[in-house]
Amino acid sequence: MELCGCTKSFRKDGREEWESFSQRVSFPQISPEGQSMNYKGKAHKVGEHIDTDAIIPARFLVTSDAKKLGENCMSGLEPDWVKRVAPGDILVAGRNFGCGSSREHAAWAIFDYGFKVVVSSFFADIFRNNALNNGLLPIRVDEAFLTAVFAAIEADPAAKF
Repeated sequence: MELCGCTKSFRKDGREEWESFSQRVSFPQISPEGQSMNYKGKAHKVGEHIDTDAIIPARFLVTSDAKKLGENCMSGLEPDWVKRVAPGDILVAGRNFGCGSSREHAAWAIFDYGFKVVVSSFFADIFRNNALNNGLLPIRVDEAFLTAVFAAIEADPAAKF
């Protein structure tokens, strides 16, 4: 599994500076500092090529209010999608998640609803960077692992990972 993440440091002038990292890791040890980070929650499957318009449609871009963005997360896929998920759940997506425009609102909407982790076999570069810069952890897995997770979700929609 490949973990993408970022570390925060402060420059001499006091401003924050973020540095991205990517490395091969295995669970449960997923942080470069040797600390264990575990995320557990009900997994929710979405398809392939989910673009930023599906994640947060343009009509909701008139606000930067976290609550309003979170309430409309994935409304381009299904208007009441957030009514069947809960903060802290895990979003599991097919390949090419976050493609489309470079709107940072997509990462904001997912994070502001309460998701902390998105699992996919491939993330659009700009989305991945926006996610990392905003505290949302994109976990990239290989296709075989993703297929197994999708099968587990199909077999038991209430399954927690």
